[in-house]
Amino acid sequence: MLFKTKLSLVQLMLERKPVITKHVYQCSLSNKSFNFAACRLDKLGFFISGNKILKIAPNLQEYLSSTQEEVPIATFGGSHSNHIRAFSAVTYALRLNSLVFLRESPNGHHIPLKDLATRKGCKVMLLSPEEYKHRENNAFINNLKSQHGHFYLMTEGGTSPSSVKHLSNVFSQMETSEFDHSIVPVGMGGTIAGLASGMGSKVLVIGISSVKADKSLNHRVRTALIDADLHDHYNWEISYDYHFGGFGKAKPELTEFAIGFEQQTGIELNQTYTMKSAFAMIDLMRKGKISNVLWMNTYNPN
Repeated sequence: MLFKTKLSLVQLMLERKPVITKHVYQCSLSNKSFNFAACRLDKLGFFISGNKILKIAPNLQEYLSSTQEEVPIATFGGSHSNHIRAFSAVTYALRLNSLVFLRESPNGHHIPLKDLATRKGCKVMLLSPEEYKHRENNAFINNLKSQHGHFYLMTEGGTSPSSVKHLSNVFSQMETSEFDHSIVPVGMGGTIAGLASGMGSKVLVIGISSVKADKSLNHRVRTALIDADLHDHYNWEISYDYHFGGFGKAKPELTEFAIGFEQQTGIELNQTYTMKSAFAMIDLMRKGKISNVLWMNTYNPN
């Protein structure tokens, strides 16, 4: 595929805009109906949609514009990483030389993702859980380069100054004057940073953490805003009240809710992120803590 064609395709990814749909959810716990709007990032396209297309595309533009094409583009991811799924899909579509550093799971949970990335043409290198902890350490990254050759690194999750700035620009162009609150799942903090910046001070953005606690998360969000040269409106906060046991875990209460939510809205959820943020949204509305809500659907099952 010609270099200019690849850049043109990435530009098309950058031009995609999300749509907002309106929904009503009938809560069995309170026997009340709750109205909310959903920002449908799942409608941005197949395989590489969700919030990942908004974060990966700016990184690809920088890679193609600044790096010789024979230099691989590399990234990190865990055994259930949506980022790796999206990364492998888009690098396959663009015929890019790609490298994945995948966290090895002792129980073999990484194998399906390893096989998927391999089928998509990625060279997959397994890292032990202990090695994976050092993925943000420059000395560790330089050691990987000495072992595998020079590569262009896309950070885990795709959060970078260019991706956060792009997220802010996309969300600032949406019509959000009717909303007082926005609910978004949080992983590495990039999406909530761009969303909070783009929404402006009139909307309180509540991030729903998928882990029990992460002392670094608030710092990550603030740093993401600073690095992207974006103003912090202090209109965001992170809740750790809806982790349901930790990353990737669930309880019967959550899975039962997800079945009803999917049936009523037609929106498919995933256990890691959106299932928990959707539950949090309805629970907070039921308790009267939020209203006029825009829920960010960051997951695409296709």
